[in-house]
Amino acid sequence: MQAINFNGEKSMTLFLNNKKVGYYKINNWTSIVESINLHMGENTLNIKIKERCSQPSKIIGSNDTRCINIALRKIKIEAL
Repeated sequence: MQAINFNGEKSMTLFLNNKKVGYYKINNWTSIVESINLHMGENTLNIKIKERCSQPSKIIGSNDTRCINIALRKIKIEAL
């Protein structure tokens, strides 16, 4: 997976089934690779950002009022 920040560096923590599996500083496009073991049945992946989000309308003067922290792309889950 890759992540990029909006309006300053962000601190991202990944949790799998409520257990911390990774911590990253996101500044520009950052590649994130984690080898994690999934349990049989349902698994939950949570992504938490420490910093507050920003609205593009207040930062760059656009009409976009969403509260944004990071963008993610190239998310892959593969069997090892």
